[in-house]
Amino acid sequence: METYAVELVRNFPAAELINPSTEELENGEEDCLAGNLQYRDLRGFTWDNVADVLQRETALFERFAAAVDRDQEAERFDEERADALDELDAIWDLDLGTAAATLALSALGAVPVASCNAGGFGGDHVAAFPYVAFYIGTAEPAFILSIAETAGLGLDVINPGLGRLFGRTNFDLHRFAGCALASSQRR
Repeated sequence: METYAVELVRNFPAAELINPSTEELENGEEDCLAGNLQYRDLRGFTWDNVADVLQRETALFERFAAAVDRDQEAERFDEERADALDELDAIWDLDLGTAAATLALSALGAVPVASCNAGGFGGDHVAAFPYVAFYIGTAEPAFILSIAETAGLGLDVINPGLGRLFGRTNFDLHRFAGCALASSQRR
């Protein structure tokens, strides 16, 4: 398991969070919302979707743990995703280790805009640690903060008003999704 040198701060002032306009959201894929050239509209996922991707990611974690060469396994997985007929099999083209958290934030009402697993499952990645960036949308900042605390993840606000959920290991974001699912079922 990779461990990343990042301090897990939780500085999440709701007053600093912003939301894009309806027009920006509608044109997000064409206009690269939040500067993400690969932005996909991932709003509106359900807790059933989160449960499904948690299971899929768990199976993929086991597969990568058994792999002799993570980079080769990452290449095989990317080829499989390109041919996948089901979004779940492709984990919505999100990085392994970030998919469940991305969908959980969506189910909470947030607007995910970017994510990266920092190369923890092979391949070249730009981030120094695993994260998901998001606009707050209709999500409750205090609820997201409480889940991040329970899961032991970092949570902060980065410019321009984006929330960022991040962890120290390849599995931290997955743990957040599991905690979010459990918390949503208790509400």
